[in-house]
Amino acid sequence: MAAFLLAKTRLFHHLVHFLFHESVFQPVSEVHKLLHLARHCISFFLSFLHILLSSLLATLQSPSKPHNPSPSPQDSVAARALYQVFSLVTAVPVSSRKYASIRSLADTLVEENHREGPAAVNRKALSGAFSITLELLEEEMAAGASPFSLPGSLRLSPSWALRIVGLKEDRLSVSSSGEKLAAELLWLARRLGECGGGDDAVSRWGWASGLAHLSQSAEPRLQASILRVCVYLFKQARELEVEERMGRRMKMLTTWLPFLCQANNGIDVPVLSSMEKAEMVKILEEMIEELNRQQQEKVLALWLDNFMSNPDSDWPNLQPCYTRWYTTSRRLPME
Repeated sequence: MAAFLLAKTRLFHHLVHFLFHESVFQPVSEVHKLLHLARHCISFFLSFLHILLSSLLATLQSPSKPHNPSPSPQDSVAARALYQVFSLVTAVPVSSRKYASIRSLADTLVEENHREGPAAVNRKALSGAFSITLELLEEEMAAGASPFSLPGSLRLSPSWALRIVGLKEDRLSVSSSGEKLAAELLWLARRLGECGGGDDAVSRWGWASGLAHLSQSAEPRLQASILRVCVYLFKQARELEVEERMGRRMKMLTTWLPFLCQANNGIDVPVLSSMEKAEMVKILEEMIEELNRQQQEKVLALWLDNFMSNPDSDWPNLQPCYTRWYTTSRRLPME
């Protein structure tokens, strides 16, 4: 029902845009102003409705999605303070002379906690920071891709209605902060891995289906930054304990394989070297071959469809893996 209403909302928005577009009506000055105001008021209302329906649809489709682990008042002072530092890293622009200082402070505190403990402080703060940065990146990209916008440079994002107070304009610009957020995700993921929290980052990345979908049509430089995060977390997924592997690996593969097949692998220079590409293909093959037959069929069908639909990319080539699966499946009795 939520998906149906969301589709109707989008259709109605485009109809309103057409009816009130200046090329349709050439009114006198005062009427033109009223129509212009009415158009933006209706656009605002539809955007707000879109936010609510998108949130409802995400909730209905992701009942097992990991909850946000951000520190609460019940957590230690150390965890809350470290999380605040991470939040400032996200908020401060790279162009600020204080960005390097706040990021260095975060690294220093993590290293001190890692040496002296308790380990839970780092994991709690890092998990919270990774989760919120992931959400912010998806919001940035959704804002850039959304047809709903207000006059001028102010763009709506899924959290706009909840973050009116204190929201900075640079948070709403995909071009200015998307690469920054992606780079910080990689930094946080690596820190989480060092602190024994790689499984948490893998789980959250696997559930980021909205981000994965938006990434397929992102600008090449942003795609490159997201690809680096993806490669690192697939390596982390390979190291998961046996009891954690199947569900999380399957989620990673079904969420991110389409992006891997369609992402730009180079801008001025390749994002991944030939050796790194070959290593990544080996990781993907290992992960797929550990799945059961039904899961393998689903993942390999997904890969084949996306790999063949993009004539500009020849990576990741999982044809040998597909052939092995097909040969084995052909010999099995009909189910």
